Amino acid sequence: MSSIDKARPDLDMSEWRAAIDKFDDEILNLIKGRLALSEQVGKSKVRGGLPWRPAREAQLFARLVGRASSTLSAQAVERLWSTVIAQSLQAQGPAFLLVSKSHPKLPALARTFFGLLPLEMVEDDATAITRCHTEEGAIAIVPAPGEEINWWVELADLNKGSGPAPAVLAALPRFASDMPPAAYAIAMAPRERSGNDSVWVVANELKDDMPHGKVLAQKGDQRLIAFGGKTAPEPHEGLCQIGLFANPLEQN
Repeated sequence: MSSIDKARPDLDMSEWRAAIDKFDDEILNLIKGRLALSEQVGKSKVRGGLPWRPAREAQLFARLVGRASSTLSAQAVERLWSTVIAQSLQAQGPAFLLVSKSHPKLPALARTFFGLLPLEMVEDDATAITRCHTEEGAIAIVPAPGEEINWWVELADLNKGSGPAPAVLAALPRFASDMPPAAYAIAMAPRERSGNDSVWVVANELKDDMPHGKVLAQKGDQRLIAFGGKTAPEPHEGLCQIGLFANPLEQN
């Protein structure tokens, strides 16, 4: 129960404004407290690496959006908390966006999903992926794979090496619709499950004993295949995982 009594229609305008001001002060103090905790979390970790945890973020938004209402929509929840999370990430360590110029809608999608994280436009998909592999804190934003959009091949090559490699960790936009996701976020961050995920693999050949998946794109003898999180095959020779990410949220 709030300290402000909701059942007081007899307040005059100055009293209503004072009540609203009190809420504003309380909200700001709560946000500042959250950011202070985030800063302490950052200090407690071994320095280095991107602080973003996409699976935890997906679980957070699923919980918060489930509490949306007619006066506080799911979209409003996303805008508010994506901004708070962006500030929290920067309190923990470096985090910034590398948005490919290959599609005009990518900047708006990135801004809605990631709030006010610093954003840099880069020339193409390959540049975004290469830099997110080599620069601490970078998150690459690229368009969905298609007939002429083959950045997933380069990403597979990086994941076939012996060292850490970036992966597809989020689908944009955050909410499901009649259209498939228009963009994806790629980063050097832990590949963790949210509980409602998709897994992307690149296969050189389709074997009879493989689970059934959806072929999203093909280049030469390589195929990009999407699986449900619980049905994906284990990586093996000729099969390379390049993505593990939460599925877009359904809105009530």
